[in-house]
Amino acid sequence: SARWVRPFQLLFVACVPLGALFHVRAVWTIADIFMNLMLVINVIALIGLYKEVSMLFSTPERKRVFLHHS
Repeated sequence: SARWVRPFQLLFVACVPLGALFHVRAVWTIADIFMNLMLVINVIALIGLYKEVSMLFSTPERKRVFLHHS
């Protein structure tokens, strides 16, 4: 939501100089952790959208229109 944009921006800006102060291994470990968190969030979103996607592809006509516009 829009409410979390500013805190995320501030966190990002704070992490940039911290990345220069930490050891390289620690920076890559933290980056790997956050990449995996993004993966989990995206998988949850895909599971939540399963019904919409299955409804989109339920009829051949809708599937043809969707694939034609992509």
